Amino acid sequence: MKHKIIYSLFSLSTILLNLVYSQITFLEKSRFYFTENPVIQKFKADYLVNNIENSFLVLDKDLGSIHKFEISKDAFKSIDYYNISESFGDLIGVIANSSGILIFDRNNNQIFKLDYNLNLITIDILDIQLYPEKVAIDTWGRPIIYSKRLNAIFIYENHIDGKILINLNHIPNFNNCISDFEVGSNGDIAILDCTGEVYLFNSLGKLRFSYPPVLEKSKFLSYYNSNWIILNEKGLGTNLNDR
Repeated sequence: MKHKIIYSLFSLSTILLNLVYSQITFLEKSRFYFTENPVIQKFKADYLVNNIENSFLVLDKDLGSIHKFEISKDAFKSIDYYNISESFGDLIGVIANSSGILIFDRNNNQIFKLDYNLNLITIDILDIQLYPEKVAIDTWGRPIIYSKRLNAIFIYENHIDGKILINLNHIPNFNNCISDFEVGSNGDIAILDCTGEVYLFNSLGKLRFSYPPVLEKSKFLSYYNSNWIILNEKGLGTNLNDR
């Protein structure tokens, strides 16, 4: 769902994890509204990246517009923004690492690279026809790209060398459909497929084990305090470590 407000759960809420009953409770501490001004009046939040120099980024994939907001106790102050003026297709995600900010374009198989002040540095057209479907970032700051077209996951380090990190064609019963995937603090990669099954791989791409569906209509995967957590759109969740 698209909202003009973002609940500040990523830095302003308290997360209580009850490992006995495998429940997660989110307590809203504060709620902030984006300042209504002509620049962001029609802005919709599709993708969010936090912890960027005491600020966070929000991308509107339809406008091709990315905003940088400063975090304060009174408001979210817009301090920078950039509109992608070049032709773009379907923007499927944004990540930030030590080299800057990367925005991924599926239809054009390319990556927009910006600095932390949201100045465009370059546009990298991928040398393999990945057409990225989903992206994550690993513990070493490297972008991890899922390609539905190739049914595989790749590591991006300023180029794609063709080496597949995880070849999902070799995973029995995998249906070539991912709802979400994330990387844990130890480098493990977890994939939530569209049936609700979770596959856990080590940092080298070797399958460790899988979990059958444990939550109806599960859609989101998150790593918190050494726990893999599955959530659906209604906010119901389960902790995979002890169910």
